[in-house]
Amino acid sequence: TATTEIYTQAFVGSVRCVQETAPEGAKAANEGTPEFKLIQLLKTGEEKTREEMGKIWGSQDGLQIAINKGMQSKWIVCTKTTIKRIAEEVKDETASKLKTMLANKVPGDYDKKMLQDLKKRQLLSIKKIKFYKVTKGPNFQPKRQAEIADLTAEMLAKKTWEGVKFKKLNPLAKGKELSTGNFHPLFQLRDQFRSILLELGFEEMPTDFYVDSSFWNFDALFIPQQHPARDMQDTFFLSEPELCNSLNPDLKDNVKKAHEGNCYGSIGYRYNWEPEEARKNIMRTHTTPCSARMLL
Repeated sequence: TATTEIYTQAFVGSVRCVQETAPEGAKAANEGTPEFKLIQLLKTGEEKTREEMGKIWGSQDGLQIAINKGMQSKWIVCTKTTIKRIAEEVKDETASKLKTMLANKVPGDYDKKMLQDLKKRQLLSIKKIKFYKVTKGPNFQPKRQAEIADLTAEMLAKKTWEGVKFKKLNPLAKGKELSTGNFHPLFQLRDQFRSILLELGFEEMPTDFYVDSSFWNFDALFIPQQHPARDMQDTFFLSEPELCNSLNPDLKDNVKKAHEGNCYGSIGYRYNWEPEEARKNIMRTHTTPCSARMLL
């Protein structure tokens, strides 16, 4: 173990795997595996029902594990209702291996397939232990000496620099990061309001589509088709694709009625509303169309 007085060390590391017998594995090593305990309850050729064996065994879960491993070892044969012993003499090799492993915990000394099987049965666990060898390095000192970063005028005047150890100059070292720039006050205010509204349970609308039809951008918001905001000098119209695929028939009819008048108690704008004008694609000029979509 290195003490606090050793500051320069050379580490030579190595990794060694060891296996540890799990609690169930230690129990199996001392008392026998579940399948071996099961076979001991039956004579050669003897057959009992699962219900009888369950009462003797005491646990259906543990019994099923014993049955599965016993069948794999060809010690027993089973039907849906019965268990029959077919092996005359059996040897609990798994328990013997576990006993050996309790004494020798190096997994490299055993077959990998066997280790994997024991791990799968949760009878064994393998852990890695790291070993370190600590030796004195070329810069070892019994007492730490601080390195000086700057040569000062005082050190030159008093000649104290002669016995001082200086840090090596690293011209590639990054300089101190400067805090430059910040969010605009309006952005900060917007984020504050956004956080408050989200905490109150409001949800943000999807606004990441920047191309929209004139129908949603203008007509659904009852902006008449002859409004100056819809002129070429105020709105960017797309040449490809020039028109949207279609308009919702129900919404289109209601919007047409609202624009032309004589509905909902309004006289409207009293002009002939043109669907083709509403289908023109534009660069969305505001986010209110997103609100209209969410409401409708």
